[in-house]
Amino acid sequence: MVIILLHRLTPPVLPLETPKSASTATPASYRSETFNADEGDIRITWSSNLSAQSVEDMRDWLDLLKWRIARRDGVGEAIEDE
Repeated sequence: MVIILLHRLTPPVLPLETPKSASTATPASYRSETFNADEGDIRITWSSNLSAQSVEDMRDWLDLLKWRIARRDGVGEAIEDE
């Protein structure tokens, strides 16, 4: 006597929200801020234990970055007027 059992397989149910990938997740030792511009997200991530000197260096770097972005996108005059 041979008994054959047939089971109907149910496909897995995917979650409605996909988890953050490793590339977008922020490690616990870092902080992150996101600005939602009309053209897309702008995200800055930094170490949560910056020294005073590193904060000063970051301020200078952010000023340089604003200038470089404005120059690339052709809106340099608007930034220079500030």
